[in-house]
Amino acid sequence: MQMYAIPLMTFFFVISSYVKTRRVFNPVGILCFWWGFWLYVSNFSLAGLYVPSFYTQFLYMLMLTAMVFGCLCVPSVRRVVWDETRGQRILGRWNLMRILLLAVSPIVVFYFKKALGLLSMDTVGSAYRNEAFGAGDSILFGAGYAQPLYHAFVIPIVFMSFIAGVVFYNVYRQRLLLWWTVLLLCMDAVMMLGRVSFYIMFSMMLFGALFHKQGLRLNRNHSRQKFDKSKRWGVSLGLAVGLIVLTVLVSNLRGIKSEDADLRTTIMEIVVNYHTGGFVMFDSERRDPRSLLNSKMTYGRGLLGALDTLTVWGIRRFDKSIRDVSGEIGEYLHDYRVLGQNQGIPVLMNAFATILYPLYFDGREIMVFIVPWFYGYWLTLLYRRWIQNEDIHSFMLVLLLLYVGIFSIFHSFAADFRFWPVLLGFITLHKVVWRYNHQGILLPKN
Repeated sequence: MQMYAIPLMTFFFVISSYVKTRRVFNPVGILCFWWGFWLYVSNFSLAGLYVPSFYTQFLYMLMLTAMVFGCLCVPSVRRVVWDETRGQRILGRWNLMRILLLAVSPIVVFYFKKALGLLSMDTVGSAYRNEAFGAGDSILFGAGYAQPLYHAFVIPIVFMSFIAGVVFYNVYRQRLLLWWTVLLLCMDAVMMLGRVSFYIMFSMMLFGALFHKQGLRLNRNHSRQKFDKSKRWGVSLGLAVGLIVLTVLVSNLRGIKSEDADLRTTIMEIVVNYHTGGFVMFDSERRDPRSLLNSKMTYGRGLLGALDTLTVWGIRRFDKSIRDVSGEIGEYLHDYRVLGQNQGIPVLMNAFATILYPLYFDGREIMVFIVPWFYGYWLTLLYRRWIQNEDIHSFMLVLLLLYVGIFSIFHSFAADFRFWPVLLGFITLHKVVWRYNHQGILLPKN
C-alpha cells in the first residue's frame, strides 16, 4: 500500500508548497520530492537492501507532513523599499569573514600537504580514514585537541564563507570568495577521502543559481554587469567535470571500486544504496529492542549536535564520565551492519541513519513532528523574505537549511559542525547589521 501512497502524498506535498510560495522549485517542495523519491525507491530493493517496515516509512512521511504544515503556516512577508547601495554595504560587512578565512587557510593547506604525504605511502583507503579520523590519536592531526579544533572552528569558517561566496557570486558576481572556499573545501575533501563534500558544493551552487533567478526585482532593476551566458556555461561545465574527476580520484583512493564490478553494479551500490541505506539502518535500529536508539531518550541533545559537543568538552574538565550524544551515536553506528543480501552476499553498511535517528532518539514521534514543523516554517519564511525583498542574509540561511535537509538523507548533518556554528555566525552577522541600521549607518531593516 505504501508504494502507492508515497508518490501520491509526495505529489500533494509538492503542490501544497507551490500554492504557498507560487514557485514550483521552492525549498520545501524540493525536499519533499527528494525524500519521497528515495523512500519510494527503497521499496524495490534494487541493490539488495532490505525494504524498510511500514511504520518506519510512516515516520518519514510524518516528518514530511510536519514540514509542509510548517510551510503552510508562514504569514505573508511585508515588502520593503529597495536600497540600491545596500549591496556594497553588505560586502563591506563581510570583510571580517575574509580576514578569518585568510587566517585559517594556511591550516587547511598544511594538513592537506601532510595528508598527501600519508596517502603516497601504503596507508590508503579505509585504513587511512580509520587511522586519521577514527577514535584515539590521529596519524594526520596527532594527539590532543588539533582534530576537534579543526572541525569545530576551521571548517565552519570555510563553509560559512562558501555559502556567502555562492550568494555573492550569483547576486553581485563577486568570484573571489567562492573560488577561494571551493579550493579549500576540495583540499579538505581529499584530505578526508570524503566524496559527499563535492556533492554538497555542486548542489549548493546549483540551488544558489536557481533561487537567485526567482528574485522579484534583482533580475529587473538591479543594475549590474550582465554575465556572458557562454562563459557561465563554460565555468559550470568545467566545475562539474572537475568535481566528478575529484570524486573518482577519491573513490579510487578509498579502494571502493572492484575490478569485476560492472557499471550497473557500481551505480546501484554507490547511488541507490547510499541514498536508501539510511532508511534501512534506521529501521533496523528502531526494531531492535537492544539498540542504542531504544535504550534511552536524549531530549534534544542529539539534534543540537555540535553545540552539545562543545558544551561537553567544557564539562569534561570536571566530569570525565559525561559524553556528547553525537559522539556516542557516531561511535555506535561506526560498526558495520548487515542491511541486505545481494546475490547471496551480505550488504554491509555503517554510519548511515538519516536525520530521523537523532530526532527519534531525542523524543520519539513527538520530536519527529515538532522539529520538522519548525524547520518547514523557517525555511519557507526565509525563502519568501528572499523572494520578496532580496534579503541577502535570508538567502544564505535558505541555502544552509536546504543543505541540511538534502544531505541528512545520509546522516544527521544538523548535528555537524558545518551547521550550528555556521547558523549562529549568520545570525550574529545579521544582528550586527541590524544594530548599525538603527544608527543610520547600514541597511534598512528587513
